[in-house]
Amino acid sequence: MIPITEYYDDEIFLTPEKFASVCPNEFKNVERVKNLGIQTALIIFMNFPEQNPILQNCELVFQCHLGSFLANVYLKDDYLIAIAGLGGSAAAGLMEELSVFGIKNFIAIGSAGCIDESVKDKFVVVDSAIRDEGASYKYLPPDIYVSTDNDLSTLLFDALLHFNCPAIRGITWTTDAFYRETLNLIKKRREQGAVCVEMECSSFSAVAKKKGLRFAQILYFSDVVNETEWKRTIDSEGHYNNNRDLMLELIIKVFEFMKSIND
Repeated sequence: MIPITEYYDDEIFLTPEKFASVCPNEFKNVERVKNLGIQTALIIFMNFPEQNPILQNCELVFQCHLGSFLANVYLKDDYLIAIAGLGGSAAAGLMEELSVFGIKNFIAIGSAGCIDESVKDKFVVVDSAIRDEGASYKYLPPDIYVSTDNDLSTLLFDALLHFNCPAIRGITWTTDAFYRETLNLIKKRREQGAVCVEMECSSFSAVAKKKGLRFAQILYFSDVVNETEWKRTIDSEGHYNNNRDLMLELIIKVFEFMKSIND
């Protein structure tokens, strides 16, 4: 059997709870977050400066060590905001450690490459992800797809429509290697239903299913990938379609929505 598809569901050597118990200083706010009854985390993939309005009135409560990257986790009102690292293994580690804090609902907002230009002007609420990465195979038996939480995704999709955000529900392709998105792979993934490609969704979804958590994701397009060209739709300063406020506005709207799902 190919190693990446080997799935064993036996005793785990190191759990996040055990890691927390031997690193009490790093996890010193666990009981405080639990006592506040916080169950929801928003995961974003932009390292906003401290002065950004998103992080106003926030408190740094945790730093998840993802290799050389520190994923800052902030307390804001009645939810957490986590700044995620790149890739499936970082996604899995972040979700595992946030679960120690009692988080049960996870919403991720990130960028993706569009492989179906008919939807390039819309946001995608992910229904399922094609598992073309490694981490998900350590949490679930081999399969092509892994689904997000349908109820949470439905609530999120309805909220986007309520806020007049153009959105669809669809399939994403999660890969570990963005420099190996070949023409034949793009064609095959499109035939399998994918409208976009990114690097974390299937890992997040697999961890959530394994641990009995809820996960949903919104994707916006940072580039367009097709058979003839690669076209960037986000500029060097991270402005989507030259609109620096778009993602900020969307995240604030999602904040409003998240207040309704803590229960």
